[in-house]
Amino acid sequence: MNTEGIMKAVKEEQSREDKVFTGLEFNVRENTVVVNFLYDDNFDNLGEDQYVPHAVDPVFLNEDEMDNLILKLNEKNVRYHIRQDEFL
Repeated sequence: MNTEGIMKAVKEEQSREDKVFTGLEFNVRENTVVVNFLYDDNFDNLGEDQYVPHAVDPVFLNEDEMDNLILKLNEKNVRYHIRQDEFL
């Protein structure tokens, strides 16, 4: 999925009524960036053992694609955060 596809998916997720899209998370690991869609997991209309599935799988990008996507996210005021965890 390219950046245009991700932005289309963001728009679709923002319009959902069954769950609340809260933004994107970029996990930077060496030369790969994993993009996860984040949601508010608090729902009043579900029982305690029921969860709304997330429709969007993680997306893999390189850092240039991430930079391009961040520009588009900023234009649309979409929240995101970048993680650069180091694993031992």
